[in-house]
Amino acid sequence: MIALTPLGVDPGQQALMSEELLQAMHDGKTRLYADMVDRVSNGEQRILSDTGHSQFVFERVDAVVQAVRDVVDRAGRAWTRPGHTRRRNRSERCSRSVDSRQPQA
Repeated sequence: MIALTPLGVDPGQQALMSEELLQAMHDGKTRLYADMVDRVSNGEQRILSDTGHSQFVFERVDAVVQAVRDVVDRAGRAWTRPGHTRRRNRSERCSRSVDSRQPQA
């Protein structure tokens, strides 16, 4: 899991909240996401200080795409490491059960 943590200030937040409240919100968000990634293996938090929550998927497409690529890459490496037992997906389990019902020659 990679948690992208946008800490930039959205215009609406800036208009409606004091600096102290914004800082407390960002501190809380940082701690929340850090705690979340600490609870999973290979969790990582990436701070995005130059964009806010409502804009980061548009303004930081590079960070979003890189995070997705990194998760897929890590999953692929974990899938192919020695000793990993591959679970069959549903279609393989179903086709195998259908094949097992075929008459023996």
